[in-house]
Amino acid sequence: MSDPLPREQIGERAVNTVVDVSLALLFVGVAVTTLTTVPLQNEGEYDPHQAEYTAETLGSSTINVTYSAVAADSATGDQIDEDTEGLRRETHGSIASLAGSVAVAKGRFDTGPVLTNTGSAFEKALDERVQTALVESSFETNVTAVWKPFDSASIRGTTAVGQSPPDTGAVSTASMTVPSTVESVREDAIEAVEHGGRYEAIAELLAGAVIEGYLPELESKRALERSGPDRTLTRQRYERMARAIDGADPDDESVDENVELHSVDTDSVNEYLVDQLTDQFEAELATTFESPGEAAAAVSAGEVTIAVRTWQS
Repeated sequence: MSDPLPREQIGERAVNTVVDVSLALLFVGVAVTTLTTVPLQNEGEYDPHQAEYTAETLGSSTINVTYSAVAADSATGDQIDEDTEGLRRETHGSIASLAGSVAVAKGRFDTGPVLTNTGSAFEKALDERVQTALVESSFETNVTAVWKPFDSASIRGTTAVGQSPPDTGAVSTASMTVPSTVESVREDAIEAVEHGGRYEAIAELLAGAVIEGYLPELESKRALERSGPDRTLTRQRYERMARAIDGADPDDESVDENVELHSVDTDSVNEYLVDQLTDQFEAELATTFESPGEAAAAVSAGEVTIAVRTWQS
């Protein structure tokens, strides 16, 4: 990646679990404060600018979140005991950055299944921590995160933690962006177009970033070469991705043979997935944008949009 973000696995299974948690660990700068109810208290009348103040706090304050990956389904033919130690995950970061990580972890193609085994559990754990942190606030808060490689992309991820905004009444809103766990390729896309590249060039950059973000080649290889829950979770993610991409097939030998325990070749299977996803993205970009230049400027795979809403409780 051209601008990778620091990501860390906590615990003894650092190598074995890195694939499944790579979407979960995201650090944004140095924490300014530790999140408590104090910075979020508002004495007297509700301040309509509270959403802006809260967004600043959520972007700088840090928390720890612990959860377990969801056991693999029967698609792989493998079973995982949900109490297996290797399923435990622990993450640390600001609420804003962790919400961004959850949004990517909950990524899916259209109405297909969530691509990771961590998304739902991660979201639930983060929501519980946010609810606890804000329990004594004099106002309510909702944090919504949206990740998408570009407008109208078939793959996107969303999450919402905190309280549900009311249908009526005054609601203050503030927005911000945080880096995502997928590589930012906007500058490369713009440069490619400046050198004569068309939609295909942009699509290939995006496809490579998405596949590497969800299935990092080296970490995936290490996980697939070992037995245990991490191999099962990684193999399942490959199969989910292959089912979701137009033209791809989990039973194609480029996938099936290359994720077998004794014939792991993540370079080949990732290349296969990138090729298929490039075709899909190219069609979507050409349909959405009037020119490659407009499409390149709109690439947003490397960021997550965060909306913070507050209202009087």
